[in-house]
Amino acid sequence: PPPDFAPSAPPPPLEAGAPPPRAPAVAAAAVAQPRTGALARDAEAESAAILTSVAQIPPDAVLTWLARDGCSPPQRPSGLFGPDPPSLKDPAGRDLLGQEAGDLPLRIVRAVLRDSGGMLLDVVEACYCMSVLKEGEASKRIKAFQEKTNNDLKTLEETQKSQRNVAGAAMEGAIAQLHSTERNNFLNSCHHGRQQLIDKIAWEFRQFLALQQLILTKAGAPGFSGVSADDGVIGLHTRICSILHSAFVLRKRIGEKEHASLMTGLEAKMVSEAPPPHEFGSSAPPAPPPVGVPQPPVAPSRPPRVSPVPQQHGY
Repeated sequence: PPPDFAPSAPPPPLEAGAPPPRAPAVAAAAVAQPRTGALARDAEAESAAILTSVAQIPPDAVLTWLARDGCSPPQRPSGLFGPDPPSLKDPAGRDLLGQEAGDLPLRIVRAVLRDSGGMLLDVVEACYCMSVLKEGEASKRIKAFQEKTNNDLKTLEETQKSQRNVAGAAMEGAIAQLHSTERNNFLNSCHHGRQQLIDKIAWEFRQFLALQQLILTKAGAPGFSGVSADDGVIGLHTRICSILHSAFVLRKRIGEKEHASLMTGLEAKMVSEAPPPHEFGSSAPPAPPPVGVPQPPVAPSRPPRVSPVPQQHGY
């Protein structure tokens, strides 16, 4: 049977003087490949600050993860990017965000057009590449552990076979019991080791999510305001990244100038279609009474009178 699992715990913080953890090379590229020398220096400083700040997950996020895990093994958070961009009918993502998003679609369009329309989408594309690399790295580690386990099990079975050949008939029962115990202990050890690896990868993905949230916050992505472990916030971040993912793929397909022209026209259309504040809803709210003007008293409401129901007595 699988061993009992204690509450999950985050990876230990860095020791004093230790360098920050190595992130994928694309992490620095997300903010370290701007188009001018001045921006390059600023981006390098921002990159160093981000990598230092994610050396340890913020305490409030850690508490949220631990409360969610309880006594169960930690689960990997949902990633901000999928393998392929979604097919959107609206480049602003209004069909994906819904009407409750308010002016968020318009802010996304304006953020894409900011800084000549390239900086934010370049950062988002780099974050997408980071996600692909991280997923591939985790798959390779789990596959390598499984291959090592299979090889060790094969070696154990060959060793036990040679021992049975050497032992006589008198020792057959004792050898079989010993081999059964040895095999069960080995399988339990492999199961425990695999679960430890999966737990470690889960916390690494949580730290990776915090890194991407900080990068996109620094890049000025609408809807991002630092690290959060809340399911609702992560879901909103995922939808925003889906829209931006579709945007940088479309920009590659049609070209930067054509994409900027498309988004500029979309921004003008969204501004023209946005109703003024007093037109939201079916009717305007009633105006408040003037200050200082006495209002007629309102009679207190009384409950309706109920006529008594005659009681019927049976004999």
